[in-house]
Amino acid sequence: PDFLCGVSPVNDYDGNQYGTVKMGTQCWMSENLRSEHYSDGTSIALGTDTSSFMAYRYYPARNSNHVPVYGYLYNWRAVAHNEEGNAGHIQGVCPEGWHVPRIAEWNTLIAYVQSKEEYQCDGSPNNYLKAVAAPYGWGSSSSTSCSPGYNMAENNATGLGLLPAGVLNYLNYLSGVGSTGAYWVVSPSGKAYQWPMTFGSSSRSISFGGGAAVSQYVKMAQAVRCVRD
Repeated sequence: PDFLCGVSPVNDYDGNQYGTVKMGTQCWMSENLRSEHYSDGTSIALGTDTSSFMAYRYYPARNSNHVPVYGYLYNWRAVAHNEEGNAGHIQGVCPEGWHVPRIAEWNTLIAYVQSKEEYQCDGSPNNYLKAVAAPYGWGSSSSTSCSPGYNMAENNATGLGLLPAGVLNYLNYLSGVGSTGAYWVVSPSGKAYQWPMTFGSSSRSISFGGGAAVSQYVKMAQAVRCVRD
């Protein structure tokens, strides 16, 4: 049968099934990636230490029980799968027919959400995170009613369901499950985007910038959300 975004799921090599959601002209996975293999069957090793050279996946907060909800964290070598510099298009760890989002694709997604009044919290296009955040998996936050940690039942008007899977930093420190979300972004040159894309349980929007240098950044591990080719 033909694939219908928002209705049809997508499967990875391991048989994991992911929901899909249509966001304007784009089609996104509505869950974090939890693949243990590439689409060609090559396995991705489970890591404990950081690496700039070896491809690793990691348990969020070093706890395997987090994987069904938050997916795996992947370092850049695992994400790119020898496709770095491929004109900005990297299938990498994503299933066949899907790829790791480029910075322009994240910006397109955000612009679409900001343009819809029903996705704006308190009538501001700058308060859109709640509409794309999952209605579960967040630590509570009372700092602002427009944050995903405040009354989670009101989250996810879009169905995108972004999650705070935490991050492994370049010093091999895993933290942030329930409070910090960070996803891999591909630059126009097909390399790791220089600054991370992050958000928190008290945030109202997604932030790009303010992170490690590239040499350190590629050691980090973050969640992956795939977009359809």
